[in-house]
Amino acid sequence: MRRLTPTPNPNPNPNPTPTAMPNKLGGVAAALQGLPGSVDARAAGVFGSVLAAYVLLYTAYSKQSKKLSLRQLLDVILVRVSLDNTLVELNKAVSLAGLTCLAFAYCPYVPARGALFEISVGSLVVHSVYSVFKFYGDKHIPKIQTFPKMLLELTSGKTADRAVGIKKLSVILGSSGLNLGIALALGFTATQAAGLASLLLGFMHFYSMEVDYKLKLGVRPFAYLAVAAPIVGLCYGEALYYMGTTL
Repeated sequence: MRRLTPTPNPNPNPNPTPTAMPNKLGGVAAALQGLPGSVDARAAGVFGSVLAAYVLLYTAYSKQSKKLSLRQLLDVILVRVSLDNTLVELNKAVSLAGLTCLAFAYCPYVPARGALFEISVGSLVVHSVYSVFKFYGDKHIPKIQTFPKMLLELTSGKTADRAVGIKKLSVILGSSGLNLGIALALGFTATQAAGLASLLLGFMHFYSMEVDYKLKLGVRPFAYLAVAAPIVGLCYGEALYYMGTTL
């Protein structure tokens, strides 16, 4: 009777390393794919540092004296004026840190950019929820039933009407950018263009929310970091995008 010879194993390694599946996500979304609910310490450190910088150099800046005020900073941190005042000021700092770090996620030499993108989107969600709770119905976030008048207000000869129209446009820009960022972070979309669009819309929201009817930006000096960072991030991200390179 013929003896059967076992077929040799073509793979001599008894514990082969699984072949990595190709990552179909581009840009920052690719990094997010490997972060199921985790928080990268480096990204958290970057965001925490930026937030602390805004609290120290933005929140503490007095528009009246045109300089940093320790008293004003302590009023916010120690809730010496009111809880409402502290929450409003911290909400501003969180929004600026979120936009700045969203831009940093598209800048070179920044660690853990995917996780930083995710943290930034989360902070902007917090900012948006609080802002709707606090400001819905006033000049910052007009009632939704008044939005059909936006185009008429933007083209109005009255400065007060134009100012209201600009705020409505700002709300639309911010909501669109945030929704794109959420979709990217949750994996519903995975293109680098979507991330750059989210950053651009977020920047346009910030700018249009802070300008007057003459489109003059009136913010405390350190807030100009939230202007410079998105410009750098968009330029760097766009350059890589057109070269066919992901972040």
